Amino acid sequence: MMSSLVQSQEDLDLLLHLKIVIMVRCKYGLSFFQDICKGMKLEDMNHDYILIFKKLKKFHNRPRNLVRMWKKPLKRDNFSNPWRTASTIAAIILLVLTFIQTVCSVIQVLQK
Repeated sequence: MMSSLVQSQEDLDLLLHLKIVIMVRCKYGLSFFQDICKGMKLEDMNHDYILIFKKLKKFHNRPRNLVRMWKKPLKRDNFSNPWRTASTIAAIILLVLTFIQTVCSVIQVLQK
């Protein structure tokens, strides 16, 4: 469950600030929580925890939550300041223009 909660350094900082998690600040804190359950099987856990985990996973995978899951990192990584926003928009425009050029070239070759 913790690996699902802690997806970014901001998430870890919030948990530290609210004193939900108490640990020494280090550069490996985020990777610790992301790798905490690698290799662990659900059968090794208490049945009540398995039910809670399955309910959380079902809630997390709802379509509305999937949109939020993609929207938050996109906003944090690509639209956090004006320069990143401008470069992201420029990259999207360049990608669209490249696609249009490719389609026009294919149409031109098919007409000959």
